[in-house]
Amino acid sequence: MPPAPRLRTRTGTSAAPAAAPVSALAPASAVRAMLAARPEAWSLGVPGAGHDVHLERPDAVAGFLDAFLAAHV
Repeated sequence: MPPAPRLRTRTGTSAAPAAAPVSALAPASAVRAMLAARPEAWSLGVPGAGHDVHLERPDAVAGFLDAFLAAHV
């Protein structure tokens, strides 16, 4: 089986709403690349949060998800 295409090559092919948190696993440079390919995508940056932003700042993540889902569901 061939390897899956890299995210950068696939981000512009989906019609589904997109959201991306900035974290240790998704650094700002990767999120900026996704936003360039999908300008309608939403991103969440939480200053000082690390890999577990959902545990470190659940209020920020919950507010972001509430707004994102309200806009797309």
